[in-house]
Amino acid sequence: MTLKKVFIALLISMCVSSFLVSASEASDVVIKIKVGNSQMSVNGELAEIDPGRNTAPIIHEGRTLIPIRSIIETIGGTVEWDSLESRITLKYKEDEINLKIGSVNAFFNGSEETIDVAPIIINERTMFPIRYIAEKFDFEVVWEGGTNIITISKKSVSEVAAEEKEEPEETDIDLNFEETMFEEDYIYDEFLEDEESLEDFYEEESDEI
Repeated sequence: MTLKKVFIALLISMCVSSFLVSASEASDVVIKIKVGNSQMSVNGELAEIDPGRNTAPIIHEGRTLIPIRSIIETIGGTVEWDSLESRITLKYKEDEINLKIGSVNAFFNGSEETIDVAPIIINERTMFPIRYIAEKFDFEVVWEGGTNIITISKKSVSEVAAEEKEEPEETDIDLNFEETMFEEDYIYDEFLEDEESLEDFYEEESDEI
């Protein structure tokens, strides 16, 4: 075998190994968030959901909404914000989601769909429905009604449960999360009712997600 062929073989081997490692890391990600808490747990490590802003997930019209940028970037995706159109484009691997502030019309890989609740702006932060986005990117979403905790995972529910049983000190969200001033069932619908109109409310948006 010539030196050139050896080099090519080594290069291919390195690329394949890198791909396998990346795929393994993506499949192992487990994110936990709690309504009213500004921190999330990523594979047992605490991180801010909205760094420097102290923004926490809320419940609006029966759905959990969160600032989405850090979640998408944590799973390896990208976020593009169009401030002129008030649109956001989320990309993960080969899939793309396009959403507009105040609209229940979404586009997934170019196909129009209707979502349960529209993205909104609260306290200058844009909030998005996490279940719709996560499931479209093939992540599992598990809601724990008793604790208002959401688990977003590439693993099956049984795998996540088995790991929590084996290592509760690393995966028990109640042991890691800081106490929050929000009550578990705090709803932000009343906040929106105080505004003169949704149209005026959306005009207060920030250029950041």
